[in-house]
Amino acid sequence: MRQLNYSYRRIFNIALPLILGNLAYSAIGFADMYFMKFVGPIEQGAISYVGHLYTTIFIMGYAYCKGVQILVANQVGANALHKVGAIVDHALITLLAMAMFLILLVDQFGLTLLSALLNTPEAIESSWDYLSIRKIGFGFSFIGCVMLAMYSGIERTKILAVAIASMSLTNIFLNWVFVFGKFGLEPMGIRGAAWASNIAEVVSLGVFTAGLLYQRLIPRLKIFHFKAFSRQLFAQINWTSLPLIFQAIIALTTWFLFFTLVERKLGSTAWAASGPVKNFYTLFGVTSYAFASTTNTAIGNLVGKGAYDEIIPTVKRMIGLSLLVAVLVTLPVLLIPKTLLLCITTPELVEVGLVTLYVSMASLWTYSIGTILFNAIVGLGQTAWSLVIEILSCIGFIVFLILLFYGVNCTSLAWGWSSEIIYWVLTGGLGLAWFKWFFPKAIEQIKNS
Repeated sequence: MRQLNYSYRRIFNIALPLILGNLAYSAIGFADMYFMKFVGPIEQGAISYVGHLYTTIFIMGYAYCKGVQILVANQVGANALHKVGAIVDHALITLLAMAMFLILLVDQFGLTLLSALLNTPEAIESSWDYLSIRKIGFGFSFIGCVMLAMYSGIERTKILAVAIASMSLTNIFLNWVFVFGKFGLEPMGIRGAAWASNIAEVVSLGVFTAGLLYQRLIPRLKIFHFKAFSRQLFAQINWTSLPLIFQAIIALTTWFLFFTLVERKLGSTAWAASGPVKNFYTLFGVTSYAFASTTNTAIGNLVGKGAYDEIIPTVKRMIGLSLLVAVLVTLPVLLIPKTLLLCITTPELVEVGLVTLYVSMASLWTYSIGTILFNAIVGLGQTAWSLVIEILSCIGFIVFLILLFYGVNCTSLAWGWSSEIIYWVLTGGLGLAWFKWFFPKAIEQIKNS
């Protein structure tokens, strides 16, 4: 049997730094949640809730860069490294303009939006205290997204782990300084957590830049040349990336809707208890996220090489590794759930969120499969199809929630979280259907393009 370009070892070597880096990134959410434990339960709920709103906005830049990552991987596969810089430069210009627009948008309408969504005045106030400062980080976040896409596309993922770990450590230290008021500073509470996250993102950008200089990638990839604007390249990036932006907005808006429904239907205690559960879900989901990102790079690279016959075997290997690692990393939660929850929240919220934590870990197993199939379609550049899958899955998610909260008046937070299992079963099932019915046609289109 012919040796595949992406062996299990190569897949794992690409994914491992992403896993480690994203574990460090998840530590930011844990740090914010942990320090808010000493401020108050409303602040804990607010930082989790606004974190979803911030992520919903941030994900627009991140999703745009998924398209950038695919195009970079295509050029690497085609042995055209000198074309990578132009893709990165165009992405930087676009996302910096987007960041400025979003900062102005949040500044003008952020408080109004929070007031419309939340019932509790204290929750609204705490949420705005955080968001009004955190919005400054959009520009830093979006530039970081471009760097993530570029390093992932060229398979230099070790620097990502270093950059994200540096960001995490900086965030934890500055949380301690700003929230509690160390070194002569006044205690800032939830506002201090926002400043800590913003500064930490600046530190990560410094590491990304140092990596470019150390590995001498700027002349090799021709990054930061900012030559004449190319309408053709701009259109190519947008054609690949815009469906990803729409699907990301749809997905995270659906998440945001879920937490809004929890606050409105189950109350502020269940709302606050969902925060720690979401943090553990994010933490243990980083392995599947890393394999999904590796899938984008690997499939994009194989397309660039013209190795179309290797795509299905590579996807199968990705699924096997993703599921295996997901099961292994969630075992500690099944063994010591209370101990883990007590690390970042209060005993009262532990009792509310305990069963929900089990449900969230079960959903990670479906996530580990569904996200690989979904991102394989994205890696092929079939982003219009991935948008269709996203829309259908989110419709199923929302219908389930409406039936749950309004049809049968469910008061169980754990049942509410089971909607995540529904979402990933739909995503994985639709992904399998796409590969069965549309994959051959997609390959023919790629060959003829």
